[in-house]
Amino acid sequence: MMGLLFPVLLAGLGLGFEISNWYLRSRAMQNAADAAVMAAASNGEDNFNIEATAVAAHYGFVDGASNVSVAASNNAPCPEGAEVNSSCYSVSISSIVPLYLSQLLGYVGDLKSNGVAQKLLTSAAVAVQTTIQQPLCLLTLSKSGTGLRTNGAPNSDFNGCTVMSNSKANCNGSDLKANYGLAASSNDGCGIKKKSNIPAVADPYAQLAINIPADNCGTGENAYPQEPRKPHDPPLPATNNWSGTKSISGVKQMWVTCS
Repeated sequence: MMGLLFPVLLAGLGLGFEISNWYLRSRAMQNAADAAVMAAASNGEDNFNIEATAVAAHYGFVDGASNVSVAASNNAPCPEGAEVNSSCYSVSISSIVPLYLSQLLGYVGDLKSNGVAQKLLTSAAVAVQTTIQQPLCLLTLSKSGTGLRTNGAPNSDFNGCTVMSNSKANCNGSDLKANYGLAASSNDGCGIKKKSNIPAVADPYAQLAINIPADNCGTGENAYPQEPRKPHDPPLPATNNWSGTKSISGVKQMWVTCS
């Protein structure tokens, strides 16, 4: 009876061993693919695929070695429901492993190499690149033309900061040493990491506009907010001058006396 049952027992053990091995390797491949696609999406540059394969190799899956293949794309279909209108990043890892005792149950594998049956394992991951909120140290509000332009500026140091233009950005000779350079239109040279077509930032001071008093000074030389001063003009009235120490709290309005 043992002689009759032994092949069946051996086949069952072999199948359990191989299926477990496939599962563990697939999970390791999935972890590598997840990490690689996040690295590719975070990179967002032309060398995103190099970074993806490097991360996969860190997890033990080297492209082109030991029957392993790693492929990265920045033009993959986005998952249903993703709040994006463009393509997504994807990383797929495939690995070919030989068959052992599972062949005793008649399993012939997915492919053959030199007459040897083999199993193909695949794992894939997709990532959506989103805009990460960044603290802005410099923001230009103009939504037309070139809002941010520098020429030279070799001593500019925005290390640890992000600079943003609500229109074009153009930095010649220096990237301003900003961690990120963002622009609602095109970004040419601003920031260590340069991003274009970023959604415009709302004017953070727009809500204060209601505190600006009405312009009652007309137009021309008497236009608000400044009184035109000429060399031989008489002194301004005392009501229009401050002297001494002032303490200001709450919301204050400054009125302009029209000449």
